Amino acid sequence: MALLKTSHFTRILLSGGRHAGFVRPSAFNFASNASEPHISKKWDLVSSVCVERNPIITADLTDIENKMQIFLSKIELEQSKKSDHELRKERDKITVDALKKGNASEADLEQATKATAQDFEDASQDEFAKFTFASRKNDPTIDEDARNIKRHLSKHLVLLTQQKVGSDSVWLLPQSVRKEGETMRQTADRALVEAVGENFRSIVLGNAPVGFYKYKYPKDVRDKRGVEGAKVFFFKAIYQEGEASCKDFVWATKEELGKKTKQDYFKSVDQFLLF
Repeated sequence: MALLKTSHFTRILLSGGRHAGFVRPSAFNFASNASEPHISKKWDLVSSVCVERNPIITADLTDIENKMQIFLSKIELEQSKKSDHELRKERDKITVDALKKGNASEADLEQATKATAQDFEDASQDEFAKFTFASRKNDPTIDEDARNIKRHLSKHLVLLTQQKVGSDSVWLLPQSVRKEGETMRQTADRALVEAVGENFRSIVLGNAPVGFYKYKYPKDVRDKRGVEGAKVFFFKAIYQEGEASCKDFVWATKEELGKKTKQDYFKSVDQFLLF
């Protein structure tokens, strides 16, 4: 069989180009790409605070919850032990029977002069009858007032403030752009004070954010500032006391939050809401 002769150039290709003065095209392209400068876009770092007002009263039970509560109460009653009050009533009955039969001891006579368990029960019933329960339902005007902290007593509420993004006014959680030297938590604390004033009290939970969202600024803002947009880090806070001093704010239910904010923004916030 005749052997095939190979040219000098073919031998270079078969050897992977490892020959003096020869550079593989792939290596040349890699070197060219590596020399190109990588221009990263500038973004604002923003801390935003989700201030939540917890429910003041428990929510109304559903039909299935009511049935379950009645069922469990029956089981608990059947399996329960007698209370101190019930045992005291039994002792009082024994004392009364002994007095009627004339077999009462000095201890029984002394016990008979004290208030009985039945006396305590009657007094408790009288006091309970005088007690007036607070209404579980607000006046409709309170629930309709979006700025009232006492609206929708059985629901979670979230604080929203109206802020400028470019030339548009949008509803957002209180937020502020990070300043040089600040931690993101410090920016979150400052954002709250700037948004609702110093008389507003809340507790920020931890130093780590609980959510993230980013959005681009309008084109005129990008061109003017040279900033692509904002990367928003959400912090969670629980309302304590005080009134918001800003002009445009609302205490929104989850349903209202979804209607007032943009869909993708609401999705990011909804990921860390626990209600």
